[in-house]
Amino acid sequence: MSESNAVQIKYVAEATIGATPVDSTAWKDLRFISDTLSGTTQVKASDESRVDRNVSDQYVTGVTTSGGISCEVHASTYSDFIQAAMCGTAASGVTKIGLTDRSFTIEKEFTDLSGFKALTFTGMRVSTAELKFSYGSAVTADFSFAGLVSAVSGGTTLVGSGSSTAMNTNVVMQSGGNLGGLQVDGASTGIVFKDISVKIDNSMRAVNGVGSNFAQDQKKGRALVTGNINMYLDDAAWLFLAHSLDQTDFSVGFNVTDGTNTIAILLPKLNITGALPSRPGPDADVMFNGSYTALYDATEATSLKITES
Repeated sequence: MSESNAVQIKYVAEATIGATPVDSTAWKDLRFISDTLSGTTQVKASDESRVDRNVSDQYVTGVTTSGGISCEVHASTYSDFIQAAMCGTAASGVTKIGLTDRSFTIEKEFTDLSGFKALTFTGMRVSTAELKFSYGSAVTADFSFAGLVSAVSGGTTLVGSGSSTAMNTNVVMQSGGNLGGLQVDGASTGIVFKDISVKIDNSMRAVNGVGSNFAQDQKKGRALVTGNINMYLDDAAWLFLAHSLDQTDFSVGFNVTDGTNTIAILLPKLNITGALPSRPGPDADVMFNGSYTALYDATEATSLKITES
């Protein structure tokens, strides 16, 4: 039987959605925690009438190729997926929300089974991506994909005579001492944030039509950038309570580093909402937990900027 520790994922960028590069040397082994990548077949039982009351047939109505990959964040590991999620192209390490479609072929191999056995997924576009920064935990990333074709492969890897780059050995970034540079409206702040998350949702929709059980394309919609900020209530944080009521725009920026490499997040214009704080009980801290929506900022020309350096 197969064990979870023996599952290996590798991926390669596609030049055309759904077309796996032949014998490519651009494959990359992926560092990850877990995955939910799958192909799900939709079926329908025949409505045909039978005097013996039995069902005469069942047929396929469609196949959905989707799923997610969860990771601990290390520098330079997920740049491809971040750019795909933002539909942007990094310039000097800076990625902004853009219009460029990217897709991948992903191969999930079960290395402890005899011979070569893998599940393959082609035309995989990043539908959502979420970065989470929580005290006491590693920085984590969750990437959800929407794709075209899923298949069960046996005997031959899609890598062919190509090659796959081994996983890097960069250290895990954590949300405590590795996170800093907190700024609100461009100025350093003494507010203590316990949790921050940033999520991009590309409002993906499948293009389905006669002639194929699989999606024939995956189309993006608006880039919805949202998240949560959980902070301790103090004099500096008091301003956020007013912002949650009057919907005043403000910006938030911060970075996380492993000592050598840095990932900087800038939300240049956002609105926050949340229930005003209540007394939680004795011997506890009063918190304000807000949900935000990031808006387009004309100066930065984006609602989200991620800089990798």
